[in-house]
Amino acid sequence: YDATNGWVDQDAVMTDVSVTLNKRQGVPVTFNSETLSSTARRLFEEIAPAQAYALAKSMVDALYALITSGNYSNATTQAQNGFARSTVIGMGVALNKRGVPQGAQNRTLLLNSDYFGTLASDSAIVTLAAYQKPEIIEAGTLPDVHGFSVVDAPNLPTTGNLTGFGFSKSALLIVARPDSDYTNILPGASYGNVQQVTDPDLGLTVTQVQYVNHQLATATQRISLLYGVAKGQVAAGQRLVSA
Repeated sequence: YDATNGWVDQDAVMTDVSVTLNKRQGVPVTFNSETLSSTARRLFEEIAPAQAYALAKSMVDALYALITSGNYSNATTQAQNGFARSTVIGMGVALNKRGVPQGAQNRTLLLNSDYFGTLASDSAIVTLAAYQKPEIIEAGTLPDVHGFSVVDAPNLPTTGNLTGFGFSKSALLIVARPDSDYTNILPGASYGNVQQVTDPDLGLTVTQVQYVNHQLATATQRISLLYGVAKGQVAAGQRLVSA
């Protein structure tokens, strides 16, 4: 408030980030007639979760590949033998000073499996497990630590001695959409089934194609989509490196 001018407006500054959808990924699974006729199991339904996992891992790996010193200059250095809750607190403080949002579901901490295991052995967390949260011991999960949702990320790359990444959701960007239904180009000329399938939790939609090959006597199911990744707000990420 200004005594002369009253309430003075200030324009919000927004920065657009371009994301190129340059990755077309799919996971086809094929069974031959011998396999299909040898069991009453619904094999395509059984394999569907593994198909979804493989496609999701491809997307996550593409995001993780962005976590480099060239993209995110802020880093905390800590060897594994000294890694503890105090290090996580320090990473949170660094984000606080840069104005990164706090609160539920605002911050995530990715840790490779070695560092995740070391944090799970922190005395304060072990005490919490003993008296309040037995799932830490029983299920191998960790509670939020200093505002971070902690994730075991065994596929986190080791480029630049990377061992972890503390960030808010604005730090990493991914855009995805189903690839086009090419069977619509020549109506009546295609065979098989093509439909869009949406994950109820993520809201992510993929193209599912099912068809048979009479010459080879095989049946195939494929899921696919288009996606692209990009770095977001640099200040919203804090790398954890071993040296």
